[in-house]
This record gives sequence, structure tokens and C-alpha cells, in this order.
Amino acid sequence: MNLREINVLIAEKLMNVDFEDVDGVRYYEGHCDPKQYSGDISAAWEVVVKLSEQGLYTRVSNVAGLGKWRCATNGRITDFCETAPMAICLAALNTIGIGFIA
Repeated sequence: MNLREINVLIAEKLMNVDFEDVDGVRYYEGHCDPKQYSGDISAAWEVVVKLSEQGLYTRVSNVAGLGKWRCATNGRITDFCETAPMAICLAALNTIGIGFIA
């Protein structure tokens, strides 16, 4: 699963972002690509807020000495990730029942 696919899944399945299909290309809020949930911490934090609104507790942590990130949502923990946004996205996808690779 590449970064764009992760961002699309987060946008469509969790954030409920509307898209418009024009000649086979999906536009999200007027852009070809959805927000960069997996790469931008402010966009990823919107995911944390959305999960919270659904009653799900999310904890993001930096693993000391490894420089890696993990995210736990209601006890489900991601594998080690290079960035906090990616850890958040993978935990969110796991929470809504979409498998992933870390």
C-alpha cells in the first residue's frame, strides 16, 4: 500500500471526504489528491480527533532509542513507523478494519 492509497482510504473511509469523479480522476475538495494524512502531522491530528469523536482513545508515542513511532487505538498497536503521521494512519485503518503493512 503506497502513501497515496493510505491517504485515499483515510479520506474516504474514515474522514468521509466527498470526492468528485471527473473523467476517471477523483477530486477531493477540488484537488487530485486528498490531504496528506500519512505525511503531515496537522492532517494526521484530524484523524486523531475523528477517532476521538467516535469514542476511540488514541495514544501516539516515540520509542526511545529507536527514533520510531507507534500508535495505539483502543489497545491495537501499530508496528514501528518512521513518522508519527504514518503510525496514526495505520492505527486508524486497523481500527476501521482495513488491513495494512507497516
